[in-house]
Amino acid sequence: MTGTEPRSPDLAGHVAAMLADRVTMWSTHHEPFVHLAYGHDLGVQAPGELRLVPGMTVSSLRAEGARGVGIVDDLVQGHR
Repeated sequence: MTGTEPRSPDLAGHVAAMLADRVTMWSTHHEPFVHLAYGHDLGVQAPGELRLVPGMTVSSLRAEGARGVGIVDDLVQGHR
């Protein structure tokens, strides 16, 4: 982890504690394929972060009553 990731679940838990009764959809990860490519293919990011931090964040959100927790994925093939 690069240093800020361990704080993400705590921050998400605090936000969910304040907004879970009003927010119906939560996203823990945006475009995981991009991070996967940077981690495994290019070696720029640690590949393990792809599952560890979003998983911890899901637990924090659900512990505070958040429902509708998922990811935002980009499945459109880009032009080469």
